[in-house]
Amino acid sequence: MVARLRSIAEELRGLDDGVRAEELEGRVKAARQEAGRALRDRLDLYGDDGGTIRLGRHRFAVNTRPIELTLVPHRDTVAFAITGTDYRAPVQDEGFAATRPLWNQTLVSETAETYRAEYLATSILATSPLDDLFAASADGRLLGLVRDAAADRYDEGYERGVHDHDAARILEALLRLRADAGLLRYPGPARATAQLFWTHGPDETERGMWTARARSLVRARQAFGRADALADLTAELTASITEFTERHDLRLPDPLTAEYLIEELAAAPDGFVTSQGARALLSRPPATSWPKPGWPPTWRPARPATKRTSPRPWRRSCARPPATTPPPR
Repeated sequence: MVARLRSIAEELRGLDDGVRAEELEGRVKAARQEAGRALRDRLDLYGDDGGTIRLGRHRFAVNTRPIELTLVPHRDTVAFAITGTDYRAPVQDEGFAATRPLWNQTLVSETAETYRAEYLATSILATSPLDDLFAASADGRLLGLVRDAAADRYDEGYERGVHDHDAARILEALLRLRADAGLLRYPGPARATAQLFWTHGPDETERGMWTARARSLVRARQAFGRADALADLTAELTASITEFTERHDLRLPDPLTAEYLIEELAAAPDGFVTSQGARALLSRPPATSWPKPGWPPTWRPARPATKRTSPRPWRRSCARPPATTPPPR
């Protein structure tokens, strides 16, 4: 570049334009001097190829990375910090303070209550097709399937030969329980809310419509492996169940209530699944004849919320071992 500029200056002199030639050569000379001063300053101030600054006997590290705001642990809390500085400012936010139990959690896959192999097994169960899992379990390929799933999750801290082996054993037990339990795999509150809604919520027309749609979509899922319309039906039933519980002052429904109801409507025979403990409680003869003859009915309410809560003390008393009961006053 310098040679090119000098060549241009010579051409300008050949054209009798010495003023511009001198100006161009002056700029080249000034640029050379400025570069020399910058180089000398750099050699005098910087060391270790620019990694440190020398001021007399002292050396200071040079941070060329951009300044960022981040969160770091600080004493017994979490604080804002500016990288490359000692600035620390504790976070003053009540919503963030509610997440304190998670501050010392180093892995997303493990907590004080959940072993990371349990997390791996349940996540595979929730995201993988059941038919594939049952086939892998029957063919002895379950461990390989778990290892392949764990290999792609680098940030979850799985150790080969430890967590994948434990997860395979847990998943095998879960598959066996799922096959044996059937619809009892859904939590009791979800099943109870579904029965209460189905009995007191929709009319006969709505029951028939939802039953037909549930059976049709479940058959489509069994035939083709998926049925996107099931999500729409689940959302529709969830909205109706939520509106029903709010109208009757019941607790908010379990998130699995609508999903359970769809599976129950599509299953045969008609009706709701009942656990062995509930059947045993209903079939057990009462220890005494309650209520006594001549007693007035103490609960015959019409609202579903009261129908659910009023008999609760009676059910608890019936479920307890027989005891000596004082006569009514």
